[in-house]
Amino acid sequence: MKNTVFIIDGYGQIFRHYYAFMSNPLKDKNGRNVSAVYGFFSTFFSIINKYKPEYFCVAMDTGGKTFRHELFPDYKANRIKTPEDLISQIPLITDILKEMNVSVYSQTSMEADDVIATVCLNAKKEGIKPVIVTSDKDLMQLVDSEVSVLRPPTSNSKSYVFCGPNEVKDIYGVMPDQIVDYLTILGDVSDNVPGIRGLGEVSAVKLLSEFGTLDSVYDNMDRHSKAVANKLLASKDRIELSRELIKLKNDLFELKISDFMNMKTDKISYYKSVEKFKQIGSKRLVELVCEMSSEDEIERIEKKEKKSETIIQDNVLTGFDIKERLKSLDDKQIRSYFDCGIAQWMLNSDYGDYSEDVVFSLYGVDAEDEENKMGILRKELIDRLKESSLYELFTGMEMPLLRVLSDMEKNGILINADELNTYSLELNEKCKEIEKSVWDLCGKEFNLNSPKQLQEVLFIDRNLPTGKKTKSGFSTDSDVLQELFIKTEDIVPKLILDYRMYNKLLNTYVNVLPSLVSEKTGRIHTTFLQTGTGTGRLSSKNPNLQNIPVRTEEGRRIRSAFIPSSGCKLLSADYSQIELAVLADMTSDEALKKAFIDGSDVHKETAALIFNVIPELVTSQMRSIAKTINFGVIYGMSSFRLSQDLGISNKAAKDFIDTYFDKYRKVKNFIEEVKEQAFNNGYVRTKLGHIRYINDIRSANANLRQAAERSAVNTVIQGTASEIMKLSMISIYN
Repeated sequence: MKNTVFIIDGYGQIFRHYYAFMSNPLKDKNGRNVSAVYGFFSTFFSIINKYKPEYFCVAMDTGGKTFRHELFPDYKANRIKTPEDLISQIPLITDILKEMNVSVYSQTSMEADDVIATVCLNAKKEGIKPVIVTSDKDLMQLVDSEVSVLRPPTSNSKSYVFCGPNEVKDIYGVMPDQIVDYLTILGDVSDNVPGIRGLGEVSAVKLLSEFGTLDSVYDNMDRHSKAVANKLLASKDRIELSRELIKLKNDLFELKISDFMNMKTDKISYYKSVEKFKQIGSKRLVELVCEMSSEDEIERIEKKEKKSETIIQDNVLTGFDIKERLKSLDDKQIRSYFDCGIAQWMLNSDYGDYSEDVVFSLYGVDAEDEENKMGILRKELIDRLKESSLYELFTGMEMPLLRVLSDMEKNGILINADELNTYSLELNEKCKEIEKSVWDLCGKEFNLNSPKQLQEVLFIDRNLPTGKKTKSGFSTDSDVLQELFIKTEDIVPKLILDYRMYNKLLNTYVNVLPSLVSEKTGRIHTTFLQTGTGTGRLSSKNPNLQNIPVRTEEGRRIRSAFIPSSGCKLLSADYSQIELAVLADMTSDEALKKAFIDGSDVHKETAALIFNVIPELVTSQMRSIAKTINFGVIYGMSSFRLSQDLGISNKAAKDFIDTYFDKYRKVKNFIEEVKEQAFNNGYVRTKLGHIRYINDIRSANANLRQAAERSAVNTVIQGTASEIMKLSMISIYN
């Protein structure tokens, strides 16, 4: 796009990507959140690659008080404090931008929106057309015949959309030059801008459509209904303040043509970001840099990459993250391989960091020759694996699984984005309906996402009993809301829970999944983690496809959006109650084994034993209690936790557990044996031999020791179940 400057709303992009990954944040090798860094630069490269603007810059906030706080000390007073792990990513993002020679503009005591307004005005003076990349409605006031906005994907669309004056009118019902008055009427709860109480979007559009401006609305008071006139008069003294808070300043600084020449995209040195992207462990961003860079820049990157290349030695490909290499090479090129990171994970699955530098330093390997360095490390790891009786498990299960996961990641899965977009509209509508119901019940409008405002409504306005206390006041977390609803039968806590559930589905899956579809393949490509858990259970990220709810109608609706390729079908295969089956096998408890051998309902059989009735007389409530106990045993559930889950007394819960162990005596013996083994050895083993060291098993602190005991029992059962699943995946793949 020649003669066009793209202006990125920096903070808007950073916040958007941080919260998009909130339920499953991306982390670097030191465990630091880097979701915003990854999301920001993925978008950065995508926009430049797709639209090819001639000029490019980023506008940022400087933080702290602005001139708007001087006008109105309570400006943004309702804002929730920005999370520390988001704030910590901002300097890294600005450093990378500056290293790449990208122009970044900010000004003390001003907001990024004012910076953007100033850049737009200066660009127009130089005959350059500005495009603002943002989802912020405040910036729509800048749109005119020369200035447009590029809006990120929303629930209605999976692609970016250009907004000129007509599109602004379609979205908001008013023209861009009416946006300031429109927002003045509405106010802003998150920014604490007063607005006109009692007038919403429909009223604002109607008034401005009829009278043109807010001043004209007040000049014609005799033409309004009594109700509207009263609302207008009641807020008249706040109008000028609200308008001043919303209107953007565009005279912060002056830019000359030489400044715009420095913004030219052909001056961006993409390759300078490689080291930073490698430090946060993002190979995808490094790949994007290579796609954007010139041939001589790629040569520089490749020289830096040489030292961490996978080494082929003795016909065994040896290195770290072999799974990525397998995706890019044909099967015939790599027949045998050794992943050093996975080998180290098997030796200590709770260590947490299995990266190249860390593993080399653990074994003191520091040979100058790269090939010898990797070979030495492989020999050292093989010796350790054999000493721990893990080598056969490593070569017979974990390495074959690596190829399976590589192909799964490479293949990806199709989704029906239209179905998710439709569902997004429905969920948004449900959220609005709940919000209105809550407002009606509480007699006032407030931000349902604000803990501070919710505390006021629940514990002051509605005088509900308070629960546990946090630094910011009495807790409003899900457990507290659920307990309030049960104890008081007040419907508001239940509505808040529903609102949060729909919001979580929207922000974790429904709105996010379509944006993660690869432009190249049209599929979603998750990353499966072999070393993500201490028990050996597989996990996935970017996106997490294993946590989509399955037992709720909403979760099943999301899952229905995953579709097979043309001419194919999706097959769902699972082991029934696999962890309980493992428990039955490892304990050799006849009563528990019989339920599986006979193919009967194990929870029903357990209920019959606990309640001392024949299976035919087991009620759904009895079965539910038995099911909770069956799975609770695996995770070392206490009587207190069981009482909380079932809503019964602690004594009743203890009686249930005691009766359970009385009926399944070998289960009790097995649990005690595992605890004893963990205490004596410092670790436990799964049925196939995977080791997990159990920290704190000998701790003098009872809470830490009991948590360690629960971890030991869970590892043996869940770890064995994970191994069965892995072997099945390999068999099916073969």
